Amino acid sequence: MSTGGTCSAGSSTSTTGLRRDRIWVSDPHGLEVARFACDMGGVLAPRRAGVPDLPWDVQVIDQRSGASTLVTRITELPKPDGGLL
Repeated sequence: MSTGGTCSAGSSTSTTGLRRDRIWVSDPHGLEVARFACDMGGVLAPRRAGVPDLPWDVQVIDQRSGASTLVTRITELPKPDGGLL
C-alpha cells in the first residue's frame, strides 16, 4: 500500500494550503501499523518489516477537529498485473 499523495478524498486544507490530515493504519484489533502525514508518503507491505498481514483498517483524520474524513478496511492489495494478491 502506498500513501503518497492519497489524501484528496475528503481531505481538509488549512488557510495556508497545507494539509492537516494524517493517515492511520491499524490491524483489526487496533494495533497501530503506521502513521503518515498527508503528502509525506510511505509504503507498507504485509509480512515485511514487522507489518502484519491483511486486513488493515485505514483512517484519514483531520488534525484540527479530530474527525475521520475517510474510514475503510483493506482486505486485498492489487497485483502489479492488475489482479488481486
